[in-house]
Amino acid sequence: MDFSKLTAYLDSLGETYGVPMADMKVMQHHETIYRHAFGFADYEKKIPLRDDHLFRLYSASKVVTMTAVLQLIEKGLCGFEDRLSSYIPEYAHMFVADEMELDSYGNVVGDRPVHPAEHEIRIIDLMTMTAGFSYDTEDPNIHALIREQNGKADTGEIIAALAKTPLMYEPGTRWCYSLSHDVLAAVVEAVSGMKFSDYLKKNIFEPLGITDFYFRWENEPSVKDRICDIYAGIDDQPPFVRAKDRDRDQYCFTQQYESGGAGLIASVDAYSLFADALSCGGIGKNNARILKPETVALFRKP
Repeated sequence: MDFSKLTAYLDSLGETYGVPMADMKVMQHHETIYRHAFGFADYEKKIPLRDDHLFRLYSASKVVTMTAVLQLIEKGLCGFEDRLSSYIPEYAHMFVADEMELDSYGNVVGDRPVHPAEHEIRIIDLMTMTAGFSYDTEDPNIHALIREQNGKADTGEIIAALAKTPLMYEPGTRWCYSLSHDVLAAVVEAVSGMKFSDYLKKNIFEPLGITDFYFRWENEPSVKDRICDIYAGIDDQPPFVRAKDRDRDQYCFTQQYESGGAGLIASVDAYSLFADALSCGGIGKNNARILKPETVALFRKP
């Protein structure tokens, strides 16, 4: 198969648009059929991008979280129609804002009158992002808890605090890209009785033979030294410059918090083995199964 046009296109991202780095890997039937990378993990220091460099996955974390939830559903430990409050009681009596305004970061602007929600949030509402949440990483209830806990609040505690914030709309009636998958991480903890990262390691990463997935890195030099820097442009247009701290780790509220929606980091090789398992009906390159084929098919269901 001739990938020369794809290689030329990838290289043009750096030459024409100033993109600092890129790494693409294509697998088919568990085998790598294409790999090409260019650029620098740290553009200022001119550190060449290597295969073992790590990337902040941001929303690509959501696919891993969904896999964890679907595993629990396969096992009959929870269900699509289950109420969120069955696992996190703080969500039993929610309020909905009469009106809601967001800024460009997805943060809620100002206070609004509220009314009681008519329906409870279900697991399927979280999975389809129709639960009523926003993507407000500056949520005052979250940050009030973090201050009270001296920066030590964990995943379950922060998600419980989020229940104090009014929803943007009635659950199940609209769609909004949101913190729903962060809430799902807390559901995984509640259902499994395990820390979210421990669940992922035991039930997804270790079965597939993957080691290069992490949530935290500050105290791990061998991990920290391999993380690629983040670059951004104005409205995603060049020139690209080193991203501000706010834009790098805004989803990692504390060192104890594990964001199911945006918290993972991994190498391209690690993520590709996970993606390969899903693309091959839930079975990995090492013949380990993490989901049934009919469950994987749900990812493609409209």
